[in-house]
Amino acid sequence: MPQTKLLLTLLTSLTLSAELALPPLAAAQTTQQTTAFTITGLVVERDGSPLYGVIVRAGNAKTMTNSGGRFTLTLASRPEGGRQALTLSAVGKKTQQVTFVEGHPLRVVLEDAVGEIKEVVVRARPNINALDLRARSGVVAQVDMKLLAQKPMIDLSLALQGAVPGLTVVNRGELGMKPEIRIRGNNSFTKGDAANEPLYVLDGKIISPQAFMTLNPLDIREIKVLKDAVATALYGVKAANGVLEISSRRGVSGPMSISLSTQAGVTLRGRQTTTMMDTDEKLELERRMQVTTAPGYLFSPDFISSATLSDLRQSYQSTLGIAPTWTREEYLAYGSRQLDSLRQIHTNWWHDLIRPNSYQSHNLSLRGGSQDVTYYVSGNFSRQGGQLEGNDTKRFTLTNSLDWQSRLGFVSLGLTGGYAKTNSPNSSDFSPEQLVYELNPYETKSSQQLFSYPGRKYSDLTGQFRRWTKEIRFGTSLSANLRPFEGMQLDAVLGLDYVLNESEQVTPATAYSEVTRRRPIERGMISVGKNTDFNYSANLRATYQRLFAEKHDFSISANTDYYYSEGRLLSVTGHGIGLQEYLAGVNKGLTSADLRPDFSGSNATSAQLGFGLATGYTYDKKLDLFAAYKADASSLLPRDKRWNTAWALGGGLHLEELIPFLRGGSLLTGLGLKASWGLTASLGGITSASAVPIFSYQQSSFYADQYRLIRLSTLYNDRLKPEQLKSVDLGLSVQLAHAHTLDVNLYRRDTEDALIMTDIPASNGFLSMLDNVGSLRNEGVELSASSRLLSGEDWRLSLRAALAYNRSKVLDLYGKTAIYSGDNVYPDYEVGRSYDYVYGLDALGVNPLSGELMFRDRQGAEQSFGKTIVRDDLVGIGYRTPPYTGTFGLTFGYKALELDAQFYYVFGGFKAYSMTYVRGVSDVNKNAIAGQVSRTWFALGDEDRLYPNPRAGTQTFNNLSHYPNTRMISRSDYLRLSMLSLRYRLSSSLLHHLGDVVKYATIALQGSNLFTLTPYKGGSPESGTYDLGVQPVLTLHLNLNF
Repeated sequence: MPQTKLLLTLLTSLTLSAELALPPLAAAQTTQQTTAFTITGLVVERDGSPLYGVIVRAGNAKTMTNSGGRFTLTLASRPEGGRQALTLSAVGKKTQQVTFVEGHPLRVVLEDAVGEIKEVVVRARPNINALDLRARSGVVAQVDMKLLAQKPMIDLSLALQGAVPGLTVVNRGELGMKPEIRIRGNNSFTKGDAANEPLYVLDGKIISPQAFMTLNPLDIREIKVLKDAVATALYGVKAANGVLEISSRRGVSGPMSISLSTQAGVTLRGRQTTTMMDTDEKLELERRMQVTTAPGYLFSPDFISSATLSDLRQSYQSTLGIAPTWTREEYLAYGSRQLDSLRQIHTNWWHDLIRPNSYQSHNLSLRGGSQDVTYYVSGNFSRQGGQLEGNDTKRFTLTNSLDWQSRLGFVSLGLTGGYAKTNSPNSSDFSPEQLVYELNPYETKSSQQLFSYPGRKYSDLTGQFRRWTKEIRFGTSLSANLRPFEGMQLDAVLGLDYVLNESEQVTPATAYSEVTRRRPIERGMISVGKNTDFNYSANLRATYQRLFAEKHDFSISANTDYYYSEGRLLSVTGHGIGLQEYLAGVNKGLTSADLRPDFSGSNATSAQLGFGLATGYTYDKKLDLFAAYKADASSLLPRDKRWNTAWALGGGLHLEELIPFLRGGSLLTGLGLKASWGLTASLGGITSASAVPIFSYQQSSFYADQYRLIRLSTLYNDRLKPEQLKSVDLGLSVQLAHAHTLDVNLYRRDTEDALIMTDIPASNGFLSMLDNVGSLRNEGVELSASSRLLSGEDWRLSLRAALAYNRSKVLDLYGKTAIYSGDNVYPDYEVGRSYDYVYGLDALGVNPLSGELMFRDRQGAEQSFGKTIVRDDLVGIGYRTPPYTGTFGLTFGYKALELDAQFYYVFGGFKAYSMTYVRGVSDVNKNAIAGQVSRTWFALGDEDRLYPNPRAGTQTFNNLSHYPNTRMISRSDYLRLSMLSLRYRLSSSLLHHLGDVVKYATIALQGSNLFTLTPYKGGSPESGTYDLGVQPVLTLHLNLNF
């Protein structure tokens, strides 16, 4: 690709320039060694940890610290006396002037710039709810943006997997598909994102999850994960499921700095979720199944020797389209030749259909400004190819921020925009991915006849459908942070977020399904959708802070906020487009119910008004207290239930300051305790039609023997109440020698009045209604630790690890012991059980005499899988959602070389093996999972078999597919290398000899999701299905600062 060639050319030229120029450079140095001057140093935080990205200036020369906090700056001439004045600046830090003295190591500690209004670095704060008093007793975790930026992934949401303990991200399959994101598990009986997904806040404005997916990590300064009631209380009922609080990068004072980041590489096939049969085993399975539509039996001596010539002729005609009048010997000879020919073919459809692809991402940013006005501008283009032909995603993003400082404070303007397009060959009922598991190993792309798809060729299976989705995003925020007088802070932010989603799905008129099922004037289908999400948010906050007697720090804050959301959806479906694959080509003359044009649309709005009060107190940096109260009114609820509250109390102790003998110690440098308690109402599972009557238009509806133009969208429940989340959190933090840290959090969160769609009698005109049905508990432990083992001049080594444990339990179902949906015999929820407990049959294995699969019921009696399953037959098996998640990783550096690695692991969950590709007599013409022959009972005396007699009956296989059992379920643990980065920083002396155009440069080899290890054999351990899983990505990355 052009970008890849450009990258390789640039890298080659840099290397050759360095190598070829060494002798002249060496000579030049010999003549100039009396004037050349090199400055080196180390910049650290107050706790001794290195600071990355600090700008170091000496006159017009400048450089930036690396991830180890070190810098090297080469000047053209030696200053007088070997002394040089330096200016060090970084966002959020006090700018510091120091003097470097030749021969003396330089170590600089940069202090936080909190409270310094006249600080040169602009500290505008659009996220006005990010108050210091909130973090003192709440659980606020921060994502390591340095590690996140090193993951070559086009989807920011997936890149967060393993970033913070308690934040879980589950891949849902296809490239471009929105993942599942949860903070400390699910809070409602209502499953899905609407009721359990966190709130997303960018620079003070609320954004949609779709907008969050498309953000550029290089434009983000920090992401905070707010977990408990104290941390989320300032956002009120919107934040019941936690908050992801994102702050964009801002400008800095000084000359314009240009940064170019470019990376290109490949995406790999990834882990093969299961092994399918090769030719010999597949032909043997077909022979054992004795199905004449499959060649393994059709051409076998078993069939030819036992069937009559008439049956042979009929079978060959129905399967092959020929009706030979051969003798039995001729049939045997023909069958032998066919089997020999098929055995020469060994097609690996995984390698043929799942393909490597390309990845590229290019980013250009400019930042700078004066002491009064600073700016940041950034543009990004990224593209990632999918694992299937016809699947890819490309994205453009643009970010601009402008910060103005006056005597009273700061005014900031932020603009963000984005465009994304995803192409997919997958329809709702078919994906080319299925062909990996269905096409036989003795078939090829050029086969004139497919036994797996009778009557079709390979070309009849591809190009049958295409879909694209397009997203256009625009957002803006205007904020002010003013200090009218000492101790008083006035903050305000206005934000708009607009997302337009468009989609188009086309089944061409030439598709096999259209040609074989439709008349020429009916062929070809198109479906077009348009969805807009508009979010408007406003927040005004006043905070007064006062320090009394140098020890008593008191603050009080009040705010009012308003949030408005509007979503519009329009879709049109039509048939008969022929070769005109656009909406205007729809045949409007088609009038049958399944072919006539179909139109649908909706418009949903909601508004929320809130008032809040928060107060904090700190005593001599030893004791922290916090309290917050927020009342919110929502248009989703009836007038008498409109107002709901969120409140929180929290406290913290800094024992290293409080206990005299620990104060000022060099070993135990930090020891803190935190506790919080709070309640938050949640509207997450409530829609505009849940509690008040909402009517919708429709083309036709049969109701009470009449057609009606409008009807209720859903049966509303005027008794509906918001869920109430009560939470308790305890935390401990320990720091040793400013280098080793341990954080422990224990939490319990109870959801009362939990919501679920309950079944109701059909006589109501509806089948379900949202209702408050019970209470749910989520509790767990989160641990994180880090250790800086080496921090010398040349060698650096730090380790990190995290572990989160979360379990859920149904506490009460308001008078019931269990809830069942439809005709299910296993409960959706049961008192005392986990939120998503797996129920199944206690399998005993296959009876070697009869071939029946047997199980043990709750009374201990042996039963056959062929019976009708009742509730007493089922037993509990385990947790579907893994309760344990965690990470571990390291950062190792030697001089200019640095290695970062991060592993992500999950364990404790169970998922049943999918029976989709375990074949029976009805679908043995398609390929099957490897090993099925040796694990299937075929004849009397077959022992230790997993699968029953293929002719055991429909009920047996229906039960086998519908109910998990103890022999066909497995732990879904997995270990993934989620990030690997090997980075080299080009020396300042090399950059100096190359003309000092580039001030800072790194070259890196980076990878994400490079491998996954798991004992689970039933597909993807994340989903429990045979989806393709996450793509491994490997790239070469070049970063240049000018």
